[in-house]
Amino acid sequence: MSKIKPFLLVPIWDAVMSTGEMQTLAEHAESFITQAISGVNMPNAIEMEEVHIEYDDDYSVSHEYYSYRGVSGDSEHDVKHDYAALISQALRRSTLITIYSLFEHHIKKCKKLATQAPGYTKPKEDDGLNALKQIQIINNIPAYDITKIDDLRLIRNLMTHHDGIIDSYSDDSQKKHAMASRRLRDEGVLRITTLEGRVVLNETFLNYAVSTIKQYFDEINIALDLHYKTHTDLPPTN
Repeated sequence: MSKIKPFLLVPIWDAVMSTGEMQTLAEHAESFITQAISGVNMPNAIEMEEVHIEYDDDYSVSHEYYSYRGVSGDSEHDVKHDYAALISQALRRSTLITIYSLFEHHIKKCKKLATQAPGYTKPKEDDGLNALKQIQIINNIPAYDITKIDDLRLIRNLMTHHDGIIDSYSDDSQKKHAMASRRLRDEGVLRITTLEGRVVLNETFLNYAVSTIKQYFDEINIALDLHYKTHTDLPPTN
């Protein structure tokens, strides 16, 4: 049987290679976080201002006010803690959104390649551009646990639309957010605060996300390559 023309699988090869860019984004984000936190911990980095409040002629109080780059608090410790939390979560969230956007961009192209494959049978319910079942879009792609990929999507949505807070377990979407958060908490890449129910991404989360996406793309690469080699060397139909 003749071999598949190499250019046919360029979309999935591009997808696999894109994980290198994602890894760079993850590494730079953590590097910037480290630099920012080291800055707030430098001697004399935090400014202190004493505020004198007069309630009346007989009663007044003085209050020490600490601040660093817009973050303020009643103590240096509070400012350091709040600044570190603000910067780390802002950078991890924005980087996750960028990484997942790259993932969606490439998965759309991979889906087009898969749906044009010889022997493809359109499923009864088309998942659209949702990544949930793209790995099984053609008949002989092996079953793959896509829960981890969908968990990333749910965490991305939680960060984008709900400020990372799981605020209602009665809502179906929030139930899914809660389940995904607990699974990733068990993976050790995030934590959930007790009082607010806020999802906090830790320093290993972005590397975990990139690794999960790379595994996903690798599986699609293997499956599509095998499918095309098994069926034909003709290009996909338009």
